[in-house]
Amino acid sequence: MEAASLKDIRVKDVEVVQNEITMKFLKRRIDKDFGYNIAKRCNKRTHTYPRALFYRLVRDFTEHSLWEIADFIGVTHATVLNGINVTFHDATTYERRYEKYYENLKAELEGLPTIENRLHDALVTIQELEHVLDSYRKGELKLNNWKECCWS
Repeated sequence: MEAASLKDIRVKDVEVVQNEITMKFLKRRIDKDFGYNIAKRCNKRTHTYPRALFYRLVRDFTEHSLWEIADFIGVTHATVLNGINVTFHDATTYERRYEKYYENLKAELEGLPTIENRLHDALVTIQELEHVLDSYRKGELKLNNWKECCWS
């Protein structure tokens, strides 16, 4: 399950209009990331959990009703409600990869840095601090005041 970035999907294919996230965009994104059609009738966890993620993301990022979501996928509104209230909870509680996927995609859609980006930024900061420390230990960096290093 390798997440695709928003840049990997062509705008004309996903119908993102004026920065508005649509059901079609979310469905194609989840289909691509998990490798199968979430609208396919299948009761395996590998299909129901991504479908529940889709229901929740549509509710989070669009104004569509349960009936509209149900019509789009081809199920009843009760199935969508159960997917949001029960299946989504099960997926994010018992399968950590679905929780991570949901958090990363939600952060990406909200424009926030993803966990991978935060980790990368932290590693870069650590490398920069190690370089400063090495320079100080070698005598290349003389500090008269510790604030010179941190607030210059």
